[in-house]
Amino acid sequence: MFPRAAGRPRRTAFELPDHPAGKTTMNREPHPAPPPSGAGKEEFRRWARRMHRPGIPDELAGATVDGIVEWFAGAELPAGGVVIYLPLPDEIDVTPVMDRVSRTFAVTRTPPSGPLTLHPVDAPRERHRFGFEQPVATAPAVDPSTVAVVLAPGLAFGPVGERLGRGGGYYDRFLPTVPDGAARVGVTVSALVVDGLPTDAHDVPMTPGDGNRGPAGRSFPWAIRPRRVYDYLMTDPGYSVRCREYAEAIWELEEAGIPVLQVRIAGWLGVSPASVSEMVRRMTAEGLVSVSDEVRLTEEGRHLAAVVVRRHRLAERFLSEVLKLPWAKVHEEAEVWETMISDDVEKAMWQVMDDPMTCPHGNPIPGAGYQPPRMKPIAHMERGETLSLERISEELELDAEMMRFLDENDIRPAARVSLVQKDPYGGMTVEVENRQVGISVFASERLFVAID
Repeated sequence: MFPRAAGRPRRTAFELPDHPAGKTTMNREPHPAPPPSGAGKEEFRRWARRMHRPGIPDELAGATVDGIVEWFAGAELPAGGVVIYLPLPDEIDVTPVMDRVSRTFAVTRTPPSGPLTLHPVDAPRERHRFGFEQPVATAPAVDPSTVAVVLAPGLAFGPVGERLGRGGGYYDRFLPTVPDGAARVGVTVSALVVDGLPTDAHDVPMTPGDGNRGPAGRSFPWAIRPRRVYDYLMTDPGYSVRCREYAEAIWELEEAGIPVLQVRIAGWLGVSPASVSEMVRRMTAEGLVSVSDEVRLTEEGRHLAAVVVRRHRLAERFLSEVLKLPWAKVHEEAEVWETMISDDVEKAMWQVMDDPMTCPHGNPIPGAGYQPPRMKPIAHMERGETLSLERISEELELDAEMMRFLDENDIRPAARVSLVQKDPYGGMTVEVENRQVGISVFASERLFVAID
């Protein structure tokens, strides 16, 4: 059932000794991973406010402005004005865009009640009770029907344009007043684009479109977020190697859709059930997991797991892309590297590789803003169908022999895979690079192709 034989250790080189308190002393509060799908708006708002709390570094804000300007240069937009906002301290300041884009700009005002109103950017201003500047109530009005683009802030955004505001409903009442053809564009950072944002019937999303890899050359992306800038929002909380290893395993089991039972964790890591029981007890005391019918990561545990998985997959990419290590070997090497990567080293690796969003096997790097295409396992392909391989599951990565087999047969992400036949027992014959290859049932259910 599991790709690792019982008793086989996951760590291939060494383990650092556990810190007596379970985690190192840190002078900063770690940023949590997002709530699970199904959580309510208020839970997501609490998470997003913690994420916003450090403020926006100048480097990140500047890169975002560059991205907006780049998008304006490449997008085919209708004639009309641009709506901007005057930022709260934890929002990205987009006002420098006005000096670099030849459009007429209007700025929003938040009244005591009702929708936002629009006014000239040079109108007299007052300070709102929440601390941001805005036009005075007597400032001349700008007609919303003249608007072509709305740049909108938000606490968080979803993968298809869902927007989570601060709860006042101001943008949800304002956006329907602009023309249907206007672009509604969210301004955010990658770590605040998350799955599972709850929505209500009155919520107005950003304009649908593909903003996954930045704004250049894309018309009507739903969100603009900077590229090639390290996502400062995901710092290392500093727990022990064993805590990190177990959190990573739980994340990977969840990602694979496997129930996170203690026996499953033991099989995944190749350790005894007694070892798992003791470690789960300790992680529960640390506030990293909770146990009911399954073992579940808490908010803090999910953040820890996201950092570990992120560094592992970034290391895989670095080993493969920069150091040219054979593709099939990078997983085991990355298990060693992930324990030694600091925040500063991660930032440097991120920049050297020009904004990677997945590991070499197609699995998403947490916090990178990857939005997957529609996928299905090879097992669900029809005879004669040809599709591109998108992702090799982490379950297969754990099997070194399987990875060598895939590598030797050119079964890697982006390869074109054609289904030749299925045998009565579920195995498959596929054609890759003009070569027919037999694929087991287990592998065919864990190799994912993008649906064209």
